Amino acid sequence: MEERGARWLIGAARASAWIGAFMVFWSQNVQWGNDPDSGVGPPLQWKREVTGAMLLALVAAAALTISWLRGRRPGALGRTLCAAGGVAVLLIAWMLRRDAMVDFPHLVQGPGWRWLLAGGGLVLAAASLSLAAPAVVRKKTRPTKTRRRG
Repeated sequence: MEERGARWLIGAARASAWIGAFMVFWSQNVQWGNDPDSGVGPPLQWKREVTGAMLLALVAAAALTISWLRGRRPGALGRTLCAAGGVAVLLIAWMLRRDAMVDFPHLVQGPGWRWLLAGGGLVLAAASLSLAAPAVVRKKTRPTKTRRRG
């Protein structure tokens, strides 16, 4: 029973990491300010930063998934990459919002910020879930050797 719970936690961690990465990606497709003429996506001066946040979220989700494929709980490297990716996405969102509040106050409203922050939070939550999962080792089956009788 404990193994099933651990698998559920690891599955939930992987799912939340991928959903968080998708949410960071989706932040590029929604409006970032309250001006309807500004179009969708972040302003041009921040496109690189938001794209970097998206790539960090993808690396974090991939690190959790790839480390799980080995048959055990996500390794220390996978969990560390996932946590670092989530913190980095949240720091990028915080720095961009701070700059927007100082230089471009009309860009503070809009759902783009919320998508970026929610995605980074989900990636960080995935790292926390993977830390909470107890160690589970999948049983590996070996092919049986048949003896030839001569």
